[in-house]
Amino acid sequence: MTTRSVPNNRRGSRHVSHDSRLFASRNAGCPRNVAIIGWLYFVVATISFHTPTAFAGEDVQQQLEVARKRFWSDSELDGDKRAGEGKPDGNKIPEIVGSWWNGVEGEGRQTMTIRQNEGAFTATCIYQHPKEGEIWWTLSGTITKERRISGRLVHTKAPKGWNNQQQIAVLSADAQTIKGRAIFDDGSGGHDFTWTRVKPNLAGDANRAKPADRNQDAKAAKDQPKKPVQGKGQIVPQDKIGILWKDAPQSIEVGDLLVWVTSARIGKVILERRNKDELTKDDYLVVTVGIHNFSETRKGDYTGWASRANPLTPATISDEFGNVYKRIVSDAVVNVKWQLTDGVSLYPATTIMDVLVFEPPIRNAKELRCSLPGEAIGVRGTLKIKIPISGPKGDGTIFDLSEELRAKRLADKKADDAARAAEKRRILAEELAKDGPGREERAAESKLRTADQLLKVGKPEAYRAMLKELIERYPNSKAAETAKKALK
Repeated sequence: MTTRSVPNNRRGSRHVSHDSRLFASRNAGCPRNVAIIGWLYFVVATISFHTPTAFAGEDVQQQLEVARKRFWSDSELDGDKRAGEGKPDGNKIPEIVGSWWNGVEGEGRQTMTIRQNEGAFTATCIYQHPKEGEIWWTLSGTITKERRISGRLVHTKAPKGWNNQQQIAVLSADAQTIKGRAIFDDGSGGHDFTWTRVKPNLAGDANRAKPADRNQDAKAAKDQPKKPVQGKGQIVPQDKIGILWKDAPQSIEVGDLLVWVTSARIGKVILERRNKDELTKDDYLVVTVGIHNFSETRKGDYTGWASRANPLTPATISDEFGNVYKRIVSDAVVNVKWQLTDGVSLYPATTIMDVLVFEPPIRNAKELRCSLPGEAIGVRGTLKIKIPISGPKGDGTIFDLSEELRAKRLADKKADDAARAAEKRRILAEELAKDGPGREERAAESKLRTADQLLKVGKPEAYRAMLKELIERYPNSKAAETAKKALK
């Protein structure tokens, strides 16, 4: 199979194979879907990291030195005045995976999603500019044990002439804020920025932050006694397996574990071979799955749904027509990038993400049915998750949990606004009903006084016309009775 080679700093090499030997070549495979949406368009930008000297002139270098001094100097990380105060946690690399907000809350605010591998990370962002429309960018960088961050931001979809940037920043001691300085490539200046970690209130919103959106169907698990997942062979509840299928946004909770599908896309993928990344020629189906351990005291083991460590627990994908799509896995020569090929430990209060790769579905398929053997996470039974197909979009995305949740939030907001408006109208109607008679009586009395004034100034015709109008508009008022007598 034809591949395109691109530079990569990763070492080692593996070979991709799959259950039915779909590929004759050793250069085929599929990567981890490292962003909720839009990854295909980011491949070239994210797999190559440039040093400042590769793109910046002398002015940019000077600005970078100022930024480093400002954000990295120990003298300026004093108390609570700067981001990054406090002592680093020994030799531990800070964890910044998940979703971050830039700017004030509301429509149009930028949200970026970070994927991290030890000290290296990649961030992606798609947002709606009020004048220029949809903007895409990706940021590749590093973070040190001292919480110092540096990276290269590249616009992958933006108007011509938009500046790319070098960014210098510091992560706060509580790991909730990133503050720094962006330096434009052309030396025209830059700007300060602040990113705030998004609280993980939606399953899949943050890649390793605790997903708190545990759906209505999963709440039944809370009433069951909590059992250790590891080594206990806990049985998946019957309403979570077999015949019943759950929609992907409705994540499945089993004991202390939460499993959900973050995204699915059809597109080209990245392979790791020796010291290079190779982009596949053909398109494949890439499904990103999240697993969260809610326990505060129990560590679990994830042996993998696409790993060599546990080949007896493969994930399977089919559609509503019964078509089954072949699975793609890594082997010892070529590795599917970001795929958990050897299994990992699932520590308390942490989340892991894995990528499952399959043949692309047929065009007429409207939903995918993902079967995940429970043995891979230490339980018995099979977890069933239904993935609705929408699109595909221009970047190949056919399902995105963040978009589904955003649409749901907008629909809920509209429903809440309509309910509040209806309640306001009801209260106003009740107030009018209570105050209506008194208001009419006061208005009628006012007209009666006006009529009397007209009579006093010698305008009897106007006086009689005013009385008739009073009787017509407020026939049941006491002033109307007085007006009738006056006319007689």
